[in-house]
Amino acid sequence: MKTLTIALGLFCALGITAGCADYSNVQEACHPKESIAGGNALGPVEADAVNRLNCHRRLAGIARASIRVTMQNVAHDQMDYILANPDGDRVFALNGGADYLTQVAVDNLFSGASVFERLEREGYMLIDPGGQGIKEFLLFWVGEGNPPSGAAAIDELMRDHEFREYGLQPSWVDGAYTEAEIPRQWWINADYCEFRPCTDGEPPAGLIGRAYYLLMVHSDPHLEHASRPLLYPKFQQTGVPLYSDGFDLDTVVDLGYAAPVQLGFPITIFPGVVDPTNARPGDANVYGVIVRAQISGPGGPLDTIVVLPGVPADGIRPAGNYVRQVATVFAAQPLAPSTRYTVDGEVSTVESKFPLGLEFTTAASDPGVQGAGPSVARMHTSRDYTADVVRQRTRDVPSLLGQP
Repeated sequence: MKTLTIALGLFCALGITAGCADYSNVQEACHPKESIAGGNALGPVEADAVNRLNCHRRLAGIARASIRVTMQNVAHDQMDYILANPDGDRVFALNGGADYLTQVAVDNLFSGASVFERLEREGYMLIDPGGQGIKEFLLFWVGEGNPPSGAAAIDELMRDHEFREYGLQPSWVDGAYTEAEIPRQWWINADYCEFRPCTDGEPPAGLIGRAYYLLMVHSDPHLEHASRPLLYPKFQQTGVPLYSDGFDLDTVVDLGYAAPVQLGFPITIFPGVVDPTNARPGDANVYGVIVRAQISGPGGPLDTIVVLPGVPADGIRPAGNYVRQVATVFAAQPLAPSTRYTVDGEVSTVESKFPLGLEFTTAASDPGVQGAGPSVARMHTSRDYTADVVRQRTRDVPSLLGQP
């Protein structure tokens, strides 16, 4: 019986869905035992978050995320480094400013200039550098209100197309997650007023922030659902949130920042290839995905926007840096509550074409994060190392391969 269960789990992970459990909403998909492989390395808030991440992963039909203690140590060191070195330029600077994922040796609590050095320091070893990628996701929530934490943080982060690509990455191998509050004094020390509006040189009295960091190793190209693109929200999902944060890049406000806007909850398309040699390392559109899509509601078609990997940002975009290996489809306005929507069109990759037949129903309400809106900024700093890059970097850090 145990062998049958393991085999069935593998078939489900690979997208062979006959006999697999099917869920219609996030809560249904939560594992009854809330078990996490390697979860002993997590604190209570971290465990709450990873459990919730696994609810979303099970809903999407992919294997649950696991935690590796050596990677979790790297995550804690990374967050300690952020808290010890307040620097507004690393949070707010546009296009090319120094960021927190490239640590500086002279800074407090330095633990390695790159993730490769930090993994080496903790003794982590890659199984297959020629077929694994590494992803780091860092997001700063800054504003007035209550920044979400734990499970609530994951639900909010899942609105973000960039986090979704990382958190729902198929073929997860190892991972780590941590988060921490960033108090008002940290922002003051980081010269907040040089980057965001202040009154009489003082940041808002209720200013607070939180940082969220996800680190993962995954198969690249992935195996799960490679034969057919994975969609999120999934077919016939219920309780889908109404909106996501975005930017109107044609309207500049507040010290050169694009105007914040609310978009419809995005649909993310995870393409893949069955034959790994069909992937295109170094290409911004690794799987050659092309999407034609139209979102429609009871009143007819909505203004629908498609963002493909490698497409330069213009007009209205979801929050985040850019789309890397996924495609995103969204409406230019929030969705209506308790409403059924359909998404029609076609998805093609370097290998084949698929009809994009998706339907889902929105939640009755969507309060979002308390205080969310124009007063809240979500600033990304992310790194995505493909298998090709990992292979090159491990030549300089041979201990990641278990070599002296």
